[in-house]
Amino acid sequence: MITVVGKVRDVMGTDKELAIDDEQIITIIKIAENRIKKELFEYRYDVVPDGNPDTGDTWNGTNTSFTVDEPIMDNDFDRDTTDDCEGYWLDSNYSVNTASVVVSNARYGRITIKQSNGTDPIPADAQNVYVSYYTADEYIPFAVMEDLGTLLTAHMISLRLTSPKKISMADLESNRRFLEIRPTMFYDEYKELIRNYKTTPILATS
Repeated sequence: MITVVGKVRDVMGTDKELAIDDEQIITIIKIAENRIKKELFEYRYDVVPDGNPDTGDTWNGTNTSFTVDEPIMDNDFDRDTTDDCEGYWLDSNYSVNTASVVVSNARYGRITIKQSNGTDPIPADAQNVYVSYYTADEYIPFAVMEDLGTLLTAHMISLRLTSPKKISMADLESNRRFLEIRPTMFYDEYKELIRNYKTTPILATS
């Protein structure tokens, strides 16, 4: 998870006494992050990578640096994109071989591709190389993804806490803040953040 329980509570202005525990928040975070993935990410399957960004070399028995022309997203929300691209290659007999793919620069789609042992380059007589990954319209830094997860989780929790089917009389007073605020407040902020990251250059280095 890239979203932090404590930050969700901070954004909502809640404390440990609120009628929802950390384990429940974690469950909702996972649902929210999966929703973000469906809304903002697109899966690219069997993409033939471009060559070395410096030399243009493809698989020639020595080159291991390649690029794709899209950002590679942190699809498992673990603040690490190094393993968020997978691939395979076809040898001279068209047999399928698993490739070792490491993302070296997610923003610019730079990847290192080697044979499955993680050491040897793809041989020059390989028929083709393919990679698969999740991308987005623009690269989304980890900090922005965390904010998106926080706001969407807060929205989902606030709906739960104000639902007549979920809230009890005993919880009414402690949850009163959520009965008084605009029901879509956190979701509106979530959508605004999406609009901003798509229209404003993002300078974060993550």
